[in-house]
Amino acid sequence: MSSLATTLSKLGRHEDAMKLEEEAIVASLTTRGSEHPETLRVVANLVCSYHALGHLVDAEQAFRAVIDGMRKTFSPDHPDTLHTIDNLASVYMSQGLRQEASGLYTKLIDRRTRLLGPLHKETLESIENLATISEAQQSDINHESNPASLPR
Repeated sequence: MSSLATTLSKLGRHEDAMKLEEEAIVASLTTRGSEHPETLRVVANLVCSYHALGHLVDAEQAFRAVIDGMRKTFSPDHPDTLHTIDNLASVYMSQGLRQEASGLYTKLIDRRTRLLGPLHKETLESIENLATISEAQQSDINHESNPASLPR
């Protein structure tokens, strides 16, 4: 059920994916419990659907809860935990919370560099995301210091 939901999500069918993910969560909670690794992964997938559908406040709160569960079940440096932290940073970006996203990306770069190496794909993606934030902040500063450059 979870694999089908992931496929539907990749196809942009987030509403359909969300329904299947909700069913998968109920089944996983019933059979495995809330701290089981698979339950946490299914919940994380559901939260990605929230984000994709623009339910940003719900996504932020749920990602925080999933991260807490993953830190206990896996570890703070486990790949699933780091991936979920990356997803939370993305939600912050969608909310316009650049400072919060920047802080998470900085921590992710440190952890991923230490664990995966400086040239690993995920390390480089975190660096790219942090650079995007820095560029946007610099653009904001330039517009503030030169109001004539703003569109009328």
